[in-house]
Amino acid sequence: MSLKAFLELTRPINSLMVGFAVIVGALVASGDPRVLLDNTRNLSLGFATGALLSASAMVLNDIIDRDIDALNEPGRPIPSGRVPIRTAWALFAFLSILGLVCSYLVGWEAFIVALVAYLVGVLYNIWGKRTGLLGNMMVSYTVMTPIVYGGVLVGELGARVALFAAIIFLANTGREVTKGIVDIYGDEVRGVRTLAVTRGRKAAAYAAVAFYLSAVVLSLVPFFAGMAGLAYLALVLVVDMGFVYYSWKLVRHPDREVSRVVKNRVLVLMFIGLIAFSLSGL
Repeated sequence: MSLKAFLELTRPINSLMVGFAVIVGALVASGDPRVLLDNTRNLSLGFATGALLSASAMVLNDIIDRDIDALNEPGRPIPSGRVPIRTAWALFAFLSILGLVCSYLVGWEAFIVALVAYLVGVLYNIWGKRTGLLGNMMVSYTVMTPIVYGGVLVGELGARVALFAAIIFLANTGREVTKGIVDIYGDEVRGVRTLAVTRGRKAAAYAAVAFYLSAVVLSLVPFFAGMAGLAYLALVLVVDMGFVYYSWKLVRHPDREVSRVVKNRVLVLMFIGLIAFSLSGL
């Protein structure tokens, strides 16, 4: 397996974002940047846990989706033949075990949180993705878990963590619905009941926008509730304007190409949002 194929399978940018989200979760939970120095070991293991389990989920997704990808994305490593299916399964197992071991080294509570998210991710790939919106929400659960996991690592769980996790859940659910528009043709063939397949692309676009705008509204609550300062507000407003703009674009042109652009840009906006979250204690 070439390095290029490995990177395509594991999506390192996505995986690093998940690891970074664990650190952000610790900052959100504590509200004090000094937590990074006081919990170096646990946060290092937490970062590794998030990145490794995310990478394993990416590999499993490509294994399960190899027939769909043969229609939607024939250049992907598995359908193109660049990565044998047995090699992909071995990589998935290796990344899964290593990630779970890292969480176990932190403690039982962290291990259970990581294990539940991991099992939800596996269940999604095996069964949930065919259910449409429920499957989208299963993915969003795994995406918001790093924020909660970061709070567990520093022993702080409360309203701040719940609020920021909810924002991520809403934004990512919108992105998953948008991805359904991109993958509509392959999903129709395989009987994947996304909103785009069952309700049409326009209805799916409106649903995605509803989630995006709900996240925008909720993102203002931390500032007005006294949970975040001006640094957070300034950056999150940039993110919110991006969500509003791409929501408008998606509703105007709910086709595959525009949806592809939107789902990629939303990923960037979510990363900037994580940076905003990390500034919430300032």
